[in-house]
Amino acid sequence: MKNSQSNTEASGQGRKRILVLAITALVSVATLLLTPISIHGRVASAIGNMVHGPLFALLTIVLIHFANRWRTVYAVRFSLPRAIFVGLLLFGFGVAMEFAQAISGRSSSIVDAISNGLGIISGGCLSYANARRLQSPGDRRTARLLQGFAGFLIAIVWWSPVLTVRDVIAMKRDFPLLASFESPAELERWYFNDSIATRSALNSTHGDHSLKVTFGTSDHPSATMIDFPHDWTGVESIEVDVTLDSSHPETTAEIWFNVIDADSSDDYRDTARKGFTLHRDKTSRLVVSREELSPPAVARDLKLDQIRFVELQVLKPPVPITIRFDFLRLKL
Repeated sequence: MKNSQSNTEASGQGRKRILVLAITALVSVATLLLTPISIHGRVASAIGNMVHGPLFALLTIVLIHFANRWRTVYAVRFSLPRAIFVGLLLFGFGVAMEFAQAISGRSSSIVDAISNGLGIISGGCLSYANARRLQSPGDRRTARLLQGFAGFLIAIVWWSPVLTVRDVIAMKRDFPLLASFESPAELERWYFNDSIATRSALNSTHGDHSLKVTFGTSDHPSATMIDFPHDWTGVESIEVDVTLDSSHPETTAEIWFNVIDADSSDDYRDTARKGFTLHRDKTSRLVVSREELSPPAVARDLKLDQIRFVELQVLKPPVPITIRFDFLRLKL
């Protein structure tokens, strides 16, 4: 009788410890996800995105282990209902964290929620692979297949962030070339205001792709490059190859090439601006020389070591305008 009572008390204490550990794990992950990051930029964002899948895979493995340990004797047999319950609990937790990140100063993303889900499935596969290995030591094939599938899911999560990191490395390596649009990740260097951009195989002048931008009918639709080496000390000119699409209803169109430094004010005149006339279905080379990199409204030169944005802009187009850009580069 006393032994039975002692076992019951030990079991109760064990479950309390397991509950404390599980809550501690969830609180630790929540703290990690909600803490604002002081480091910014595409690399920091990519690394953050790479963490989601493995983090939730590990959390899934830990909670499935705790769920098994909830019983008085550790159950080697994999419980599918228990694993599904843990997976749904964690997925709901991950979605809640995405909503909470918007309040804590972090950015929320549906991509992160999907990464969490893939990580949860990966963790479930690894847990089952481990249980299968212990239960049937002779059946290594099933465990390896599950481990390979789990790795494949994490690879999916990492695919886009790895491309981003590669593009950041290429951006610094290829300078003074600013853009050639050979990688889909290059579009992350840009912000498109009232315009839609895709890569195109037409009118490429450097490599196999160009950037196709359709400018909408707003006041100032633009394509703005925001991520590039910002120190242009020694620049002689900035150039880009531009083609007005053959479908344009007029034979010509106007475009502005803007270069904006750290001291530029909200006044558009406090910007290095140069207008160009494009001819339908003809590739033109737009050039802004060093002498033209001076805002007309103020007597100053641009801070060439603190260039912030490069902008291609159309002013109040009456109809959508499709233009292709390629081979954006500096001449030093």
